[in-house]
Amino acid sequence: MAAVADFLPSTSAFRFKNDWPHVPVATIPLPGGIKIPIGDASNGLCGGMVYAVRDYFEKGLKVPVLTKAPASGPLFDYVSSRLLDSFDLPLGPAKYLDYMRAPNADKKLALPAPFNVVFERGVMWHTINEELGKVTADLDAGHLSCIGLVCATGINPFALGKNHQVLAWRYETSGDTMKLWVYDPNRPGRDDARLEFSTATPSKKCTITFTNGSKSVRGFFRVGYELLSPPDERPIIAPGRVGSWIKLTHVNTGKNLHSHPFDYAHPGTSRQQQVTCDDPPGDEGDWWRVRAAHGANEHSAWDGAISGGMVVRLEHIVTHRNLHSHLNHPSPVTHQQELTCYGSNGVGDTNDNWRVELAAPGALQAGATIRLIHVNTNVALHSHAGFSHSVNTRGEQEVTGYVRRDDNDLWSVSG
Repeated sequence: MAAVADFLPSTSAFRFKNDWPHVPVATIPLPGGIKIPIGDASNGLCGGMVYAVRDYFEKGLKVPVLTKAPASGPLFDYVSSRLLDSFDLPLGPAKYLDYMRAPNADKKLALPAPFNVVFERGVMWHTINEELGKVTADLDAGHLSCIGLVCATGINPFALGKNHQVLAWRYETSGDTMKLWVYDPNRPGRDDARLEFSTATPSKKCTITFTNGSKSVRGFFRVGYELLSPPDERPIIAPGRVGSWIKLTHVNTGKNLHSHPFDYAHPGTSRQQQVTCDDPPGDEGDWWRVRAAHGANEHSAWDGAISGGMVVRLEHIVTHRNLHSHLNHPSPVTHQQELTCYGSNGVGDTNDNWRVELAAPGALQAGATIRLIHVNTNVALHSHAGFSHSVNTRGEQEVTGYVRRDDNDLWSVSG
């Protein structure tokens, strides 16, 4: 048995059903110039919903709390684009078509025993012997697993839309019986949805079971997945709590902690993304998301209060890289310790961890003054007036890690 910690469809997945308005979406290109029209969103965006839910969970974010699928806007565009990603082109449609073509049960040559040998494997044989181990390996490693359910029969590519996608989050074995719990976009809020089948009888179909009914499917396979950051919709969380968006204003100079998609190029640099301070009111590059420490369970920490001594990360909203520092790389102007943004889609390493020190007792909140101490090297997040570079800080104020403590380490929190 294995289950992904802190994931439940009722709390971690979309609350709305896979029931979208009549809005046009794209076509799927196949080899040979064939294009399969998805038609419009009303045909269903199950694959996009599955990928999106996994994106939110992998990023440690909560899905938007909506009870009806949106007809437009960032979330609609994002789920639509993830639908195309979920087809895992060019392999995905080929895998669906191959499984659609395969018989339900193994086919044998019409010869007397012992010569009645198998010459074509059935869908569930491929599912059990080729795909099931990939899904359980994901779950054993603590990762959700995207699954393509094969429901259609035949080789007609226009029947691809009759198939379905779900997200596996738990499995359990008892003898030959396998139970695989899934998030099903067609049945939101249900923690009881599961695929159930016998691994000893691979010639039979499996059944997706619910407390109020069931649906037979021919088989399934694991779909390839790559993380993508969801739209940056600001969560309704007060500043000073895990998951909130904040700005940090340098107390002595009144400038905002900032980053932008330009890398350092000075001697000795890591060549990672620049971190600076810019003049108020600033721009979207001044926003940071407070996240749990690297290696911590973000879902358990979500919306929790931040107290003095707590270790957090700060993810830059625009570029999805984490505030970062490291030994042996000088800053561009004063040659103190270099400060950067690092990682991909919010995934970095332990050099992204910062300890919060509060100037006054109590929990962190808007208006509080803090220091941020880099856990691995013990430098403070620091800036200073009068130091900039036309290229390596883009003319903005240098930000560094500084080993001694002074008033240039103080930052005011706002949200």
